[in-house]
Amino acid sequence: MWYDLKAMEDTINCAYDILRANAITFACWSNTKTKNFLKSPIVQSLALYAIIFIGRVHAKTYLFVKHLYDQNELIRVPTDFVIWSYETIEVMNIRHRQEPTSTRWLNVCSSSRLNRGSYIGKTPYNFAESYNKMNDLIDKDIMSQAFETALENNTDISVDNKDYMDDDTIVVMKWDGMYKVSRATASRKPQTYDLEKSSVRFLSVEYTVPQSTSGVSLKVPVEMCLQGNELFSHAFVRRLLEYQPEPFEFDFNYRLKVMDGEVNEIELNNTQYIVLGETGYEVKEI
Repeated sequence: MWYDLKAMEDTINCAYDILRANAITFACWSNTKTKNFLKSPIVQSLALYAIIFIGRVHAKTYLFVKHLYDQNELIRVPTDFVIWSYETIEVMNIRHRQEPTSTRWLNVCSSSRLNRGSYIGKTPYNFAESYNKMNDLIDKDIMSQAFETALENNTDISVDNKDYMDDDTIVVMKWDGMYKVSRATASRKPQTYDLEKSSVRFLSVEYTVPQSTSGVSLKVPVEMCLQGNELFSHAFVRRLLEYQPEPFEFDFNYRLKVMDGEVNEIELNNTQYIVLGETGYEVKEI
């Protein structure tokens, strides 16, 4: 009986080895056939046509929906409201600010700190902003004039308020996805409103304060990289912080580590900002 069991075990093992060898051979054959099939000109041509077809359908669908949105106010208004409501609910949960959904607006942001002795019942650093939502059909010249007026009206706004010092105010104009950013100062030079793009890009921007063990990573939209834009003053930095989801502590002793698209690194403080040019930028003092 022992020999019968041994013979049975040998038979099973032999059958298993044969099945395994055949399975491996079939898998190799199937894998080779599959690779050859996928590499065949017919399959590659079909795949290319499928990608082109899907791309065209996606593009035409997008253009059709965009045309309906742009030309039909009955569609645009409720769509904007739904999007705004959804984003507002998200913002309430994560507690950071959001920009309006409209394509054309002005945003005035002011950052300052309180004088010594005025801290009782107040935070040491103040940030205030306001929006002026413009009609989506407004003429560019009228929009530019409104931008210039906002700059003039907000020059040295803290002069009459002795509680505040080191005020910095910026005006942000959004025009069809692009941002014009200027500081409101008495020495401001005449502005140009061609909205010409700069080739300058920022790979990373990190905000750090002495009392924090970690920094906050900030993002500068490529749409803000326009010639003449004045970026990274402390009002601009505070605005970036307010519009991102990470918790932060604002302090005038911050350090801003900036790496540009050429992998050059600079470090800015609250008394510095940069002005974008066509292919470079200049660091200036406030």
